Amino acid sequence: MILDFAREIAKRGHDVTITTLTNRALRDEYKELRVVSPDRHFLHKYLVHGCTRLGFLPYTTLLLSAVTPDCDINVATFCFTAYAVQRSRKGVPFYHMQHYEPLFFSGRLPQARAEATYVLPMHRISNSTWLRREVYQRYGTNSTLIHPGIDTTTFSPREVRNVSNTRRVVCLGKSVRWKGLPELFSALEWVRRSLPNLELVMFGNEPGINAPVPNRYIVNPSDDQLANLYSSADAVVTPSWYESFPLPPLEAMACGAPVVATRYGTEDYAFDGVNSLVVSPRDVSSLAHSLLKILTDEKLRRQLSAEGIRTAQNFKWERTAPIMEGLFKAALQ
Repeated sequence: MILDFAREIAKRGHDVTITTLTNRALRDEYKELRVVSPDRHFLHKYLVHGCTRLGFLPYTTLLLSAVTPDCDINVATFCFTAYAVQRSRKGVPFYHMQHYEPLFFSGRLPQARAEATYVLPMHRISNSTWLRREVYQRYGTNSTLIHPGIDTTTFSPREVRNVSNTRRVVCLGKSVRWKGLPELFSALEWVRRSLPNLELVMFGNEPGINAPVPNRYIVNPSDDQLANLYSSADAVVTPSWYESFPLPPLEAMACGAPVVATRYGTEDYAFDGVNSLVVSPRDVSSLAHSLLKILTDEKLRRQLSAEGIRTAQNFKWERTAPIMEGLFKAALQ
């Protein structure tokens, strides 16, 4: 998401540099962007310095702040890189928040470090209404809401509909607990009592995930392959406990796939009974009933498909990137 934002800003005539600790994959895929990272000698020097002199700071903060080039706008994209942006003293500091990140950590110290970034003296961008509300209610700090975009030329309906008697359910396959796969598996076991010809197709980079229903796993599909997969689905489901503008449900809508999603973080585009079915997180019963409803009601699937395609058109990069550019220009003035 962040890299696509960077690419769109570069397309609008600006010089964009990505500062990272690893760069090979980025250089291969994002050739129009400059990527900088520390060499091994530099990395060793600052890692030792961080451990002996500034051990209270994550070493990534020291490294990234040290290699950040001169710039007009300096954007952090993760809680610990917010410290790097502030420490570098280069450019107008921004924090492009992707999620409420204290949720990612179990230890109290990393949670506290993540929480502290929400009161650092910098401009903030939130990617969802839910995230903007969470940060404001918890810390009293405002942020500018800028939705991500999707490539609707790639994510569009394909003529690859599932014509077999098997009902195909598609989801992102990540084992991290808050992604909600155990709840989905339980719901699908319940659905199979009424629809025994059920197939789960997961995608991502964890092919070892075991599911109690017939399933297969597609490893690291390209966007084109993913669009074909969405288009072939009878339902695409996101069972997470919380998200902040997840792309798979919106990409699936753009491809005409009926969507079942959970709150929170999908409020900006998923509207229950209009373009999707929305259920409470961790509610296995509601998730199962919604899936069964979609899989057995052809009229409902057609309605959700048509409305989902219309919704996705509101989130093109052509609409989103100029808002980001305008925010940066205003900050410089």
